Formats: sequence, C-alpha cells, structure tokens
Amino acid sequence: DARVDKSKAADVRIYYSGPTCAVPGAEYAALYRGQSVNDHYTHPNSGLENVPAEGDACAAYTMNVFPTEPVAASTFSQDLVRREGQLYGEMSLWSNIPGTLAPGCNLHRVPYCARNHEYYSEDPMVTNLMTTAFCSGGAEKGLMTEPKHFAFNHQEANRAGVSVFMTEQAARETELRGFEGALSSNEAMGVMTGYNRAGAVYASAHSGLIGQILRNEWGFKGWVVTDMAAAPDYMNWLGAVSNGTSGMLTTASTTSTGKFNSMAARKAEISKDTAFQEQMQLGIKSYLYSAARSNALNGITENTKINYVLTWWQKAIIGTEIATGILTLAFLALTFAGGKRKNNTKG
Repeated sequence: DARVDKSKAADVRIYYSGPTCAVPGAEYAALYRGQSVNDHYTHPNSGLENVPAEGDACAAYTMNVFPTEPVAASTFSQDLVRREGQLYGEMSLWSNIPGTLAPGCNLHRVPYCARNHEYYSEDPMVTNLMTTAFCSGGAEKGLMTEPKHFAFNHQEANRAGVSVFMTEQAARETELRGFEGALSSNEAMGVMTGYNRAGAVYASAHSGLIGQILRNEWGFKGWVVTDMAAAPDYMNWLGAVSNGTSGMLTTASTTSTGKFNSMAARKAEISKDTAFQEQMQLGIKSYLYSAARSNALNGITENTKINYVLTWWQKAIIGTEIATGILTLAFLALTFAGGKRKNNTKG
C-alpha cells in the first residue's frame, strides 16, 4: 500500500518517474521541471528511481509498471484485470493524481497499428469485459478512468482528420461494443474521443456518437474530453462543446490559432448564444459529477472552509426579492392605515 499518511510527516515529498497523464496544465509543466505537485516532489522520466527524500519514510516507493493490454487480455481473467485497476487506484491515492487517460478500447484492426499495445484485443466483447473490469477496479479506489479513443480510431499514422466509414450495424457490433460496458455502467468516469472523423464529422463533434449513443442510449454521466487538439480547425471547440463534449485537451497556444480562435476571443458571441451556454453548463456539470465521485475530493474534511460566491445576477435576484418584499409590506401598511382613517372619519 503506497498511500502516504500526511499526518505523520510535515513535509511529504515523493520522487517518482511514473506517468503524468491527466495532470492539469500548470501542474503538468511543473512535473517536467521537477517541482512540487500536490505535496509530491517529482522527477518523471528522469531515470531517478528510489531517490531518498529527507525525512520521508515513503521515499522508496515508485510507480508500478504493468503488462501491456494485449497481455492482460490474453489471460481472459476479469478478476485479474479488476485487480490491476485497483492497483492503479492505489497509485492514484499515493500520487494525488485522480485520473488516468486509460484504458485504450480501440480494436486491433491490423497488426501494424502503432498503438495496438494500448488496446486489449481484436474482439469487441473481450475489450468490453476487460475495460469494464479495469474501470471497476479503479473506481473502488476513486480513480477516474477515461477509456479512449471514442470511437473508430484505428490507425496512428496520419490519423488527424481521417474519415472512417462503416454501416451502423458494423459500428455497434464492433468498436462501440468494446466501449459500451464501462460507459453504460458508469464504472468509467470519463471518456476521451479520437482524432478521427466518424464519416465526415469530427468524432468529438458527432451528435450521434456523443449525444445520442453515449448520453441518451448508454446513460453515461461522466465527462467527455478530446484527444490533444493540436490546432487544426476541424477539431474546434465550437463544434465539440455544442455536441456534448465537456472539454478540449489543449493549450492556450493551440486554441488561439485558426479561424475559431479561443473562447476568450469570442466571449461576446458566446454571451448571446444561450444554446452554447447550456452545453457548456452540462459539460462542467459532468466533470464536477465525476470529480465528486473520485478521490480528487480526498483531504476535504469537516474542518474545510467553503466560501460561497454569488454571481451578479444572483445578487440582483436576491436584491429584487428583498425590494419587492419591502414594497409589499409598505403597500399593505399604507392600505391598512388608509382603511383605518376612513373608519375614524365615519365614526
């Protein structure tokens, strides 16, 4: 058990050279500078194993290395893969990294795909069962697993924007079935989309994939994030968010280029687009729902102070209600006083 009991150490610093996926942008940059992230001191990819940290009894712990997914799937053991997910969850608790952009659920369509080692099998039901088992094990420890690449990401070379065509029956009986178990059961808390197009439409902006199948049919409640949006206009935030994607995996530099620019640059247009705002709210809600289920909330105790912040329109509504109440009471008082004067005059 590699979890750190912070109550026993005033300065908890862990050195490790493990994975850095699912780390927010600023923290991701800090990782590669060897700076402190979430109270852990990191040296990823530096080759420094078991570097002692002064006064830290847990300094010898490092991230685990697991067999590739085809090896795990070759066991046909859901219990074993579920245990693997639990171990990932233990590492999540230890490293304070609550999410992993895994497992890979695309099928082995050809033996030459450069990332077949990330995908379980050429068989959709093996992929379905292995993915569900892994995500279930991770969820027991509060790990946000995010299967990828949804959907039809069948090649690595020249994958940006490639159009994948098939019948709906073929899609449902092969690739989609591999994803369905973990997503329809909500054992996975997120999902990553692919670089490719489904037909002629970018996978993350495909209303049939995201809105109809993922959300409406499967009842998936987690968040949807794109693969790295590396600036091409077809991977634009406008189409993605409008069709149910929660967020873009990108950086400020890539979103500020192209004809769509960044959201900040088009703030005036967004302020008038209530349909887009509604989709943004739903995307944020799905992420917060996933975070609330995960170990990202570990450390929040009865002593945690929560500061409630009201927006300007909430303050306006409250002010209007108070003013309306005061005016109502004033009018009632005047009405009562006027009626009393009339009675006195008659008397």
